[in-house]
Amino acid sequence: MPHEGARAALPTAIAGVVVGLLTVVNAIAYAGLIYRGPLAPALLVGVSALLAGAAVSSVLIALLVDCPGLVAAPLASTAVVYALLPTALGDRAALADPVAAAQLVAVVSGGISVCAGLVYWLLGRSRLGALARFLPYPVVGGYNAGLGWLFVVGGLALGTDLHLVGAGWAALAAPAAMAKLAACLGTGVAMLAASRRWKHWAIVPGAVFATALGFHAARAALGIDLAAASRAGWLLGPFAPGRIWSPPDWQVLGRLDASTLRAIVPIGLTVMLVGATTGS
Repeated sequence: MPHEGARAALPTAIAGVVVGLLTVVNAIAYAGLIYRGPLAPALLVGVSALLAGAAVSSVLIALLVDCPGLVAAPLASTAVVYALLPTALGDRAALADPVAAAQLVAVVSGGISVCAGLVYWLLGRSRLGALARFLPYPVVGGYNAGLGWLFVVGGLALGTDLHLVGAGWAALAAPAAMAKLAACLGTGVAMLAASRRWKHWAIVPGAVFATALGFHAARAALGIDLAAASRAGWLLGPFAPGRIWSPPDWQVLGRLDASTLRAIVPIGLTVMLVGATTGS
């Protein structure tokens, strides 16, 4: 019956909207985590790269994978590892030309992701995924603790719009930073409490929508426009005018030299290890 088919498709459509919303939010957040400091003027390059990667991988998963209910999304545990790439590629180039440096980070990140995907495919084809059980608990706990610390530092830096490595932890005591820190902690605690209290698929996307709506309602009530909020560090940006899609310039690979490649290899191996042991 047509009506029965429509009712059956409704849960799938809702799931697609929810997954798409969370994927977009995560991609933008991870871009803000990676493209910070000297790369901040070229944040749009990172946002477009992560959104495009999420879109392409989602379509490929839907078309090529037979396992139902499987979706593709940016992996949080590897995002903090990718955030180390700007330092490995050199901040001096970013200060001279942040757009070119951001494009280089995007291209290198894409190359690492493709290599990681090939490694995971080979592990799956060879049925070697069970090798993860041979990792000792202290090793697993140690690098998970390290990832957690990177998340804490990166989240504080992103939420307070501070480069904590350069500014130091004392910068969090500034009134503007304290207000942003309180908002971040309040939102995180509320989302955690709600997700533990109510086991429902709508909790996380509903919390994202409600907090965003509440922020802009408070901003409008205080008479703060979007430009002022962005300058104060409450919003990502400001972005340059134009399209959000910014295709990478592959010529930036000419900036890579032997010493830079040696610095990238450990990051790539870490991405593969972390993705293989924490991906779901």
